[in-house]
Amino acid sequence: MIDQEVSRLQRVQRDEDLLSEFSAVTHESEISPQENVLDLLVNRVTFDKQKLAQLLGTEVIQSFVTVDFFNHETKHSSLAEGFEPSYQTQFSFKNAVDDFYIQYLEKNIMLLEFFVTRAQNAVRVGSAKVLLGKLLERDSSFQAQEIVADGGFTIGKVIYKMRMRKTMDEALRWYQQKRALKVTP
Repeated sequence: MIDQEVSRLQRVQRDEDLLSEFSAVTHESEISPQENVLDLLVNRVTFDKQKLAQLLGTEVIQSFVTVDFFNHETKHSSLAEGFEPSYQTQFSFKNAVDDFYIQYLEKNIMLLEFFVTRAQNAVRVGSAKVLLGKLLERDSSFQAQEIVADGGFTIGKVIYKMRMRKTMDEALRWYQQKRALKVTP
């Protein structure tokens, strides 16, 4: 069912402006030529109600998501209710674009962690690992990623979309040329 929702969102996206979901102006809107902003839109989550209710012992949940990226402070969404919460939260991260940053995007993930509230406390229920390499492929379509609990079993899926605010083509070209020169004897 979640895969059908991703397919539907991708079809709708082709009919609309590709980046319309990222229309929010953030404090990262001023970008120098050496900088770029990674935007991540966490759309919604579908938790496996049976697994999560068994894990938590409750039928009612409020949840939020946190995002850890590069050298930034952890950011979080607002609380959302239910086993299919709609976060609709945009996270933006401004960084200098250099060889180290491009290599980081090539090889690393962004960690999304999911928490539920219980008696004034936040309890981590699982995480999703988002591959950052998709950004270098210029893939800004909606994606789905499994949410995995600490025990290694899947408890749901998150639908998200991410993009770089400015094209990375020139920076990637320079990076690849420098890397090719280092490899060539």
